[in-house]
Amino acid sequence: MLDALFAQSNPPAANTPAPLSVWDAFLQVWDYQIFDVDGEPITINKVVLGVLFLLVGVWVSRILSVIIGRRILPQVGVQSASSIAFQRVIFYLMVGICTLIALRLVSVPLTVFTVLGGALAIGLGFGAQNIVNNFISGWILLAERKVTIGDLIEVENKVGHVLSIGARSTHVRRPDGIEMLIPNSLMLERTVINWTLSDTDIRTTVRVGVQYGSPVDTVIELMKTTVAEHGQVLPKPEPIIVFEDFADNALIFDVYFWVRTNQEMTLRLVRSDIRQTLDRLFRSAGIVIAFPQRDLHWHAHDPIEVKMIAPESDTTRTSSTQSTSDVRDLLQDVELFKTLNHEELTELAPHANRRTYSPGDAIVRQGEDGSSLFVIDQGLLRVSVEENGRSKKVAQLLPRQFFGEMSLLTGESRSATVSAVTTTIVHEISSEMLAPILTSRPEIAKQLSVALARRKAEIESHSASLKNDSARQRTLADDIRSRISTFFGLTD
Repeated sequence: MLDALFAQSNPPAANTPAPLSVWDAFLQVWDYQIFDVDGEPITINKVVLGVLFLLVGVWVSRILSVIIGRRILPQVGVQSASSIAFQRVIFYLMVGICTLIALRLVSVPLTVFTVLGGALAIGLGFGAQNIVNNFISGWILLAERKVTIGDLIEVENKVGHVLSIGARSTHVRRPDGIEMLIPNSLMLERTVINWTLSDTDIRTTVRVGVQYGSPVDTVIELMKTTVAEHGQVLPKPEPIIVFEDFADNALIFDVYFWVRTNQEMTLRLVRSDIRQTLDRLFRSAGIVIAFPQRDLHWHAHDPIEVKMIAPESDTTRTSSTQSTSDVRDLLQDVELFKTLNHEELTELAPHANRRTYSPGDAIVRQGEDGSSLFVIDQGLLRVSVEENGRSKKVAQLLPRQFFGEMSLLTGESRSATVSAVTTTIVHEISSEMLAPILTSRPEIAKQLSVALARRKAEIESHSASLKNDSARQRTLADDIRSRISTFFGLTD
C-alpha cells in the first residue's frame, strides 16, 4: 500500500530515457567518430582495425621475406649477399602495401600526406640527414655488390671481415676479435680496399737487408728457393726478387709472392716462416743480415800506442784442428749424436767427410744402397719420393739437420731422394767410422734405437694420422736395436 501511494505521489517523467546496457555502451564507444577528413568519418573501430591490420601485416611480411630470402632465392642460384638485399626490399615493399591498406581501412585519403610529406622531408633533410645518408648508402652497397658479406676489407688502415651490411652501418670483425660498426656513408666516401673482391689471391712481400760485400747472386738464390719451397706460396704468378736499393747500412732485397687466403693472419704466418728460413740459410751461408752501423773518427792529441803481442803456444791452433772442432760442435747439435760424450765426438769428427754439392745435385737417391749419414752444414735441401712414376716433395732440410740415419745404422736402402736446392755443404759419416764407438760401448746402440724410434713414430703420426704412443715407440726401438746389433755384429 505504501509503495502504491508513493508511486502515485511521484509519477515518472514522460521524457526520461531508459538505462543503456553494457553492449549498447560498447557499441556507442566503438562507433564513436573522432574526426572526419574530407567528409570521411574517422571512428575508433576503423583506427583499431587499421592498427591491428598493420601489426599483423608487419609480422607476416617479416616471415615471408625471411622465407623468400633464405630458402627460395638460394635455391634458384641467387648469392647470399643478393638474397639479403632482395629480402629487405621485399620486406619494406610488403610493409608499404600493408600501410596503404591500413590507411584505406581507416578511411584516410592519401592526399592528406601531401603537406605532411613535404614537412617530413624538410625535417629529415635538416635533422636526420646522417641517418638518411647512411640508409641510402647501405642500399647502394647492397646494390653494387662491391662489398659483400665475408669479404676481407681495409678501411682507414683497419682490416677485417664483413659480417653484415645494415640499414645504418656495416658490421666488420677485425682479426683480433674487435668488432667495428662503420657508417655506410663512410664506406662510400672513403677508399675501401677489398682484398677478396674478385678472388682470394693476395700478393705480399718480405724485405731483408744484408751487409755490403755480401754475394748478391747467393742472396737472390736463397730468397728465391725459400719462397718457392714454401707450401702456401702459389707457383703462379712466380715469385719476383727485386734488388731494391743501396741503403745507408744494407743492400735491400724484396721478394714478392702470392698466397691464396682470406685471412690476414695467414699472410703474417707465411711471412714469418720465410723470415725464419732466410735467417737460418743466411747464417749457414755466412751472410750477415745488416743492422745500423756508424764510422767513428777519433781525433787524439797524443799518438795511440800500439803493441804486437805474440800468441801463446797453447792457444795456437792449426786450421785442421779448428775444422775438427767445428765439425764436433756441429755433430753435438745433432739429436742423434747427443748420446755420445765429448771424447767420442772428438774421435768421430776428424773422419767425417766434407762434401759440397751444387744446386740440383742429388746427394742420395731413393732405392740406392747406403751405409752413411749426412749432417747439413750449409744450404737448403729437398726431400722427395717417387710415387706412381712422379716425384713428390715431402720435406725440406736446413742446416743442423741430418738424413740417412737408417742406412747408417741398419744398412737399409735409401727411402727417399735428397737433392741440393742451393749450394750445400754436408758432412758424411759412414758406418765404418761409427763401428769402433759402438763396439766399445754397445749400450749406445740402445740409446740410438730409442732416438730413431721416436723420430720414425713422429713421421708415421703425420703420414698415417696415428698417435705417437709409447707402446709403438718401444716396439720400433726394439726392432731397430735388433737391426743395429745385426748390422754391426754387436752382442748384448
